[in-house]
Amino acid sequence: MVLPPLARFALDQYLMQRGLPVSPASWTPDTPLLGHLDEPGGITTQRLSEVLRRFFRTAADGARR
Repeated sequence: MVLPPLARFALDQYLMQRGLPVSPASWTPDTPLLGHLDEPGGITTQRLSEVLRRFFRTAADGARR
């Protein structure tokens, strides 16, 4: 997938903050995309669902205005 330069820069910064490699050749497929806030590991399915639900609800509310 091709990312715009600004998105790629943001991804690189995020990966570096998590201590992960920025080179796609060095990525491990089983690494969680979203990190956990309190401990190493991935965000839970339930939490991701809650965050996405809130995001889309907020976006829909904004679109109605």
